[in-house]
Amino acid sequence: MRLSLSLITCLLMSLAAPGFVVAATKVGSKPVDTVERPDVVPAPDRGEGDGPYSQLILRGVTVINGTGSPAFGPADVVIEGNRIVQVKSVGAPGAPIKAEDRPKLKAGGREMDLTGHYVMPGLIDLHGHIGGKEQGVPAEYV
Repeated sequence: MRLSLSLITCLLMSLAAPGFVVAATKVGSKPVDTVERPDVVPAPDRGEGDGPYSQLILRGVTVINGTGSPAFGPADVVIEGNRIVQVKSVGAPGAPIKAEDRPKLKAGGREMDLTGHYVMPGLIDLHGHIGGKEQGVPAEYV
């Protein structure tokens, strides 16, 4: 049986510091998210921003699909219900785009002209900030 390097690393870390997981999830008998920290300013209410939209179309983007193949574009990316439902190539770089070949915007939707911008799959950020006075990180950043 072959174990991956990442699995072996996780196993070794859990053996080396068995109390770490408990320390990271609890402070005393309270879960971390319920511990009061007077030195941490709470994040503001989220009344800012636009949306949600029934449909969002990102127009004219260059797509990096994350498979290692070359980027392509211009393309229109159609998002509905927080899911990408269509990625449509709408032309070739430098060539005019035919409006009739583009995805149609639905009522209540929004389109953004992002010509010259890139889109790509989300990356996983494996580091984190716990906030607080020690790090000088406000709650809304965390």
